[in-house]
Amino acid sequence: MKLNKFDLAHKEQQHVVENLLTQLLAPERSSVTLTRSLLIAKENLAIVYWHLGEPAKAEKIHAEVLADILKTSGEGADSWKVMSRMAEELLDSEPDRAAGLLERVVSGQTNALGEDHEDTLSSMGRLADALQKSAEYEKDRQIGEFW
Repeated sequence: MKLNKFDLAHKEQQHVVENLLTQLLAPERSSVTLTRSLLIAKENLAIVYWHLGEPAKAEKIHAEVLADILKTSGEGADSWKVMSRMAEELLDSEPDRAAGLLERVVSGQTNALGEDHEDTLSSMGRLADALQKSAEYEKDRQIGEFW
């Protein structure tokens, strides 16, 4: 398969981020703290994998990043961003899971920012899309079972 310039650039970015993470997470540096910069680098690697068509790797890394954020700083703006990205990645294949993540994001943002805040409203729109896709997915599944 021949890669276009966009894919080649993503592959190069993947290589750079993987090398950085390997160096940062090497066994001799086991005491490395999970800094915000390291979490951002890991998340960038997940985004690269997603763009390269490797959703399983992207989801695994995003789940690790989310767990690390929740462990180190609790639920908040950073965790909501990761959950939103995970939901975006799951929207076509697992709309129910995407909706569940976005419900959590909307709930947290509503409590912290208010329901009229632009971030909350944006998340509500993405949640509506996920719920619609979930309903369509279920309808298609039921029709498939019928036939």
